[in-house]
Amino acid sequence: MIVNLDKTWTPDSDGIVYISIGFLDEDDPKWYDDIDSIRYHAGDWEDAVPCLQFDWRYDIEQCDVRIELGGTKSWSKIGTNALDYDWPEPTMHLPNRNNCSDLEWHRHIRHEFGHMLGAEHEQFSPRFPWKFDRDAVIEDVGSSKAQTDMLKTFKKSDNILCSEFDEDSIMLYNIEKRWLKKKKPRGRSPRSISEKHHLSDLDKSTMRKAYHCRDHHRSPSVSDSSDYDTDYDDPNPPPPDFPGRDIDQLRGFW
Repeated sequence: MIVNLDKTWTPDSDGIVYISIGFLDEDDPKWYDDIDSIRYHAGDWEDAVPCLQFDWRYDIEQCDVRIELGGTKSWSKIGTNALDYDWPEPTMHLPNRNNCSDLEWHRHIRHEFGHMLGAEHEQFSPRFPWKFDRDAVIEDVGSSKAQTDMLKTFKKSDNILCSEFDEDSIMLYNIEKRWLKKKKPRGRSPRSISEKHHLSDLDKSTMRKAYHCRDHHRSPSVSDSSDYDTDYDDPNPPPPDFPGRDIDQLRGFW
């Protein structure tokens, strides 16, 4: 996982990171089930990073994050970039649940909430083991998507927190073998990689580290790219995940 530390949210005096979230279509009954599902699966990040608390609210005008629903596309502003956009502009978009499989729907939620917390695409990592063949990527996905989703690269000197490259990250896209080239003559041979649908162990541990859940009195801005080679072995592991969530209990909030 790669987290942009310039975009992480600031904790309160107790070290808890509250992010207020609302839905632009919350009053439309056709979205009630989708909203329940989003709240439930977004909670995977709260379980993984116990100092995070999503504050689901009705007063959408005052929310940090405003979610729009519909169509087939999904996207999110990166972390606190959401604060640069005023009501009523959305800061995240999720598709109509009926337009994708359950697995795809759950991935959309987990992936976009990863972005909302400051995570970048895994293929942007300075530890990505290959080079992209620019022409091959553009030929298959188009110039705009290639530039936005594939061909960007962070440097070690950027203010990032970066694990080893993680093929299981929720933030990684499908990558075709033909898009890749070796970085060095004896480098890793290219191969296709499939996108995943759940948070990986490195997703969880890296995001916990980015938000300093082991030390609530530290600001999330103190970590920088000097952590690039951190191996995450820690004699004081972070707190355990919260207990499992009950969707019927969640519905009671709506």
